[in-house]
Amino acid sequence: MDELKREETAPATVAVKACAADIARTMFEGMPSGISVIDRDFRIQQVNQYVAAWLKRSPAEIVGQQCFRLIHDREAPCVDCPCAITFRTGEPASTVHTGLDGQGGTTYAELVSLPVRNEAGQITFALEASRDVSERERHLRQLGGVVAELRASEEQLRRRNEELEILNGLLLRAGGPMRMPDVLDALLSAALRVAGPAATGGIFLLDDARRELQLSAHRGLEPDFVAQERSVRMGECLCGEAALSGEVVITGATHHDPRHTHALHRDPHGHVIIPLSSHEQVLGVLFIHLPIGQAAPPPEREQLFRLMGRQIGISIENAQLYQRTDAQLHQKVGELTRALSTVERERARAEQSERAKEEFVSMVSHDLRSPLTVILTDSGEYANGCKDPACVESRTSVRHSARRMATMLNELVDSARLESGTLDLQREPFDLGALLRDLAGRAFAAAERSRIRLADPLPAVRLSGDRSWLERALVNVIGNALKFSPGESQVQVGLAIDGDAAVVTVADAGPGIPPDELPQIFQRFFRASNTRRRIEGSGLGLFIARKVVEGHGGEASVQSELGSGTTIRFRLPLRAT
Repeated sequence: MDELKREETAPATVAVKACAADIARTMFEGMPSGISVIDRDFRIQQVNQYVAAWLKRSPAEIVGQQCFRLIHDREAPCVDCPCAITFRTGEPASTVHTGLDGQGGTTYAELVSLPVRNEAGQITFALEASRDVSERERHLRQLGGVVAELRASEEQLRRRNEELEILNGLLLRAGGPMRMPDVLDALLSAALRVAGPAATGGIFLLDDARRELQLSAHRGLEPDFVAQERSVRMGECLCGEAALSGEVVITGATHHDPRHTHALHRDPHGHVIIPLSSHEQVLGVLFIHLPIGQAAPPPEREQLFRLMGRQIGISIENAQLYQRTDAQLHQKVGELTRALSTVERERARAEQSERAKEEFVSMVSHDLRSPLTVILTDSGEYANGCKDPACVESRTSVRHSARRMATMLNELVDSARLESGTLDLQREPFDLGALLRDLAGRAFAAAERSRIRLADPLPAVRLSGDRSWLERALVNVIGNALKFSPGESQVQVGLAIDGDAAVVTVADAGPGIPPDELPQIFQRFFRASNTRRRIEGSGLGLFIARKVVEGHGGEASVQSELGSGTTIRFRLPLRAT
């Protein structure tokens, strides 16, 4: 009986929803970039670990703060704030913002804001993804210093401006999430402008596991060179040496350099080989073959090449991060989709089980009601010719058992119907006080009627409800009180008006209910441990009564003390809700 009760009171959907919530929380914390949830007041509601690390603050210092005050020390949102644009237009927005971290330092972040809508389609939150680009901005300011040093002459300024245009092109490509082949092609095109329109070259990316460079993009190279240079070991030839040392390599127009072990180009040409790095880690090399007859770049351009290598390295790292994030996101979305599918299957299975259970109860009750009717009818006819005391006693026992089984069947069917939420109320106005008087006079055996004491006076209380269902609920509660009370004790039935509700109380002088079992007293099939062995019952009467009262918008409660009896209280609204 206890196992059945636990099954009924712990729906399958609770565990599945908890599982779906755990998955969503794991996905939120597991993203490899900053994620913030911001409400329409621009208050930060939730952040993951990357946002806390970026702002150098704990989550407790961040959550609940308005973002424009916390990060920008402003009194209102910025005009180009992505969240403000998303709340205003309902569209995604992105930008690069500057702000202050928890230590007062200037920080930069690339922000992307997405709208989060409720079921009515209204935007309630903005989901903001952030990426710390402070290192990139510091490199940009370092480039400004290079420009200042090169303003010595007009020709130098022109040349440096051209170089800065190239670096700016590389910088712009660092910001946008793109496919790796597109990123490499764009970066190589911009870098080759340094050496002029006739320059050729390519980009090797480091395969860290194999410790070799893989040719990943090229332009203008001879097919036989591409075929042979698909991979280069670390330390092998000029490119492998530059990757191993992390230093820029510049050579003149010759192929007799002993480090140039791969010399498929028979005509003399110079090289510029630039290690590509980010966060002090080499990711690959960019190599440029200078056109025949073109002099090698002067040594002072080595600083420019280093900056180019860092900027291209950041761009490649961003593209790699984008690819990993995209793959992880697809994986997480797939996991969440599978979890939601599991939820839906479990929900459908639970609904199917509930329908099958209701159909089974209805079928069993239908199949048993017919023979019970025959038993009751035949036992009545049999009684007419029965004079022997043993015969009369047998007839009485049969009819009592049949009536008890019929009552249990009715309770079982009613409880299944109420559990599935199919309570169809036929409301009409009636006098609740008159109904209580009527039930006390006709609904119970004579011996039981003498034990029922109605409050005097019993007020006339008119309410709107289903008289039939409420009569069933009241009979269940009064019948329970009579059944569990000592033979000569009285059951007190009261009625009062409390504000906009009628309050019915039924008090008995029975054994009471153990305190730890009071929260379960209205549950389906529950019977108190101190009476279940001595007194017959199905454990459905109070469950049906509670469901009927709640169906009318009311509430049921219980007070009990061991050895001092129990009081059941119904609170019913006077008007339909």
